[in-house]
Amino acid sequence: MQAEAATVVFPHAASDKAKKRGFYLLIIGLFLLFYIFNLMAPLMSDDYNYAFSFADSTRITSFQALFPSIVSHYKWVNGRVVNHFFAQLMLWLGKPVFNVVNAGVAVLFLLGLYTLTAKKKHDISLLALWAGAMLIALPTLSQVFFWLTGACNYLWGSAIIIWSLVPFRRAMVDGKLIKLRWKGLLLLPVYLIMGTTSENGVPAAILLMAFCCVYLYHTEKKISLWMLLAMLCSLAGFIFMLLSPASQARNASTLSQTSSFLGSHIAPFNNCVTYFWEYELIPSLIFIFLLSYAYYHKVSQKKLAFSIMLFLCGVASHFAMTATGYYPLRAMTVSLTMIFSASALLVPEVRATSLKPLIATATLAVSLSALLLCLQAAPLTYDRYRSAQSREQQVIAAQTQGETDIVSYNIKSKSKFDVFYDMIDLTNDPDYFANRVFARYYNLDSVVAYERY
Repeated sequence: MQAEAATVVFPHAASDKAKKRGFYLLIIGLFLLFYIFNLMAPLMSDDYNYAFSFADSTRITSFQALFPSIVSHYKWVNGRVVNHFFAQLMLWLGKPVFNVVNAGVAVLFLLGLYTLTAKKKHDISLLALWAGAMLIALPTLSQVFFWLTGACNYLWGSAIIIWSLVPFRRAMVDGKLIKLRWKGLLLLPVYLIMGTTSENGVPAAILLMAFCCVYLYHTEKKISLWMLLAMLCSLAGFIFMLLSPASQARNASTLSQTSSFLGSHIAPFNNCVTYFWEYELIPSLIFIFLLSYAYYHKVSQKKLAFSIMLFLCGVASHFAMTATGYYPLRAMTVSLTMIFSASALLVPEVRATSLKPLIATATLAVSLSALLLCLQAAPLTYDRYRSAQSREQQVIAAQTQGETDIVSYNIKSKSKFDVFYDMIDLTNDPDYFANRVFARYYNLDSVVAYERY
């Protein structure tokens, strides 16, 4: 009898151990992947600018110098003080430190998306699907994952937003309410910080929190006081960010100066529609298909409701950019991840149905495509990195010889994995922003660049 029990239990235990081992090996593999591409990402554009204090324009050489710089940043640049504090901190600590920390944050971001949507522990295929989807679908991958200033803004900010939604998912879908005790109280400042991270991602997160609270009150007549306080802290941080004088002035300057509200916002709205068709239509159609299939197979109403909320908030995050005339594609990160999360939440459910072969094939296809994309991009990205290194050596050598007006070359992107993708490098105009901050960083009077690549 004992021998029979062992034959039943042991394979299951071995399988669990193998899954756990494979899950952590995948995490290590993803960390190394992100670390390698971070190594091949030179400083770019805003990086040169954020190496200096916004308070007195001197190079930041101490931790204490970060604080007056960020105060001035709030007044004169924008209200995302936490993101830019991280950026200036990393530039002060140095690129080697950033390479390690940022690779860790990238993995933490993917684990946040996984935790938000997983049904069980150590689901290797779901984590692989998330990694592949992000590598393939993010339109400006390098600006979000590898560019120092961009990563501190969009990757780190998105990671904070996604992890802040996990307790709300657990409260609504799993019935695990956080109580207002010491652990819950310690989390509240995180929501205050989260509120300052993104002009379009944060309102979508707050909207999702509100949806969860309304749903719980409507279905169960109970709601956690902690959830309300977390939502209020997020809102307070968001208002603080929006009240930045620089943010208000910058937003007004990007809109068309017409006499009507509609006239000033019609162009940004059309831009949002164009981007939606180009980047979010297919993920939205996938979600609608999975939702219909899950509803037909009577998946938990709580999961269906939460997935719909994620989708609606993702779309809302995207079209929130109608409020401004400036919509860089990297600002689509939270919107895309919410739309993908709406589908990913349903994947473990429909995987238990006749769609299992299709889901397995899609997961394999996405993972292999992402791997091939990385293998293709690695030598191209290294080539761009070496070009940037050569340019830096040329500039330093000329400066050492006493030259202060430098003529160098422009670097063009070869894949979305390098930091030059969808960015303007040095130009032939010495007064262009990238030229000016590059010159200041290397203590030059001016720099101009011709097109070499």
